Amino acid sequence: MDSVYKVKGSSFSIDSYGVRLFLRFSPENSMDFLRNHGFDSTLHSMFGDKAPSELNTLKFSTRYPRENFSDLIELEATPKDVQLRYSRDVAAANFSSFHAFLNGVNLKDVMDDLRSFCEPLAVTQSRKRRLFA
Repeated sequence: MDSVYKVKGSSFSIDSYGVRLFLRFSPENSMDFLRNHGFDSTLHSMFGDKAPSELNTLKFSTRYPRENFSDLIELEATPKDVQLRYSRDVAAANFSSFHAFLNGVNLKDVMDDLRSFCEPLAVTQSRKRRLFA
């Protein structure tokens, strides 16, 4: 990747580096799963006892600093699936190359942090696939 930008006479400059993870799950009832994992309390804090009892979609995103990176997590769900997107960006000046960035991005720790949320979704999905395989 770095060699693309180092071509003699190139007018490209690197401003930032980024990496994205995309996970998709198809649990039996994704909306019930998300309600049971804390999103119900968010709705109740907003609407009180008038919180909707049925959801068609749920979208959540937040950007936050972590170490030298800017991380973004997005969750999008329908009754049929849950999509989890994670991105990690940093100014290019913080790393000598894209390769150095990939070595420093530490995706293993990111995945370990997401494990407690993702594992139950994966187990439900695996169970569902075994039933219909």
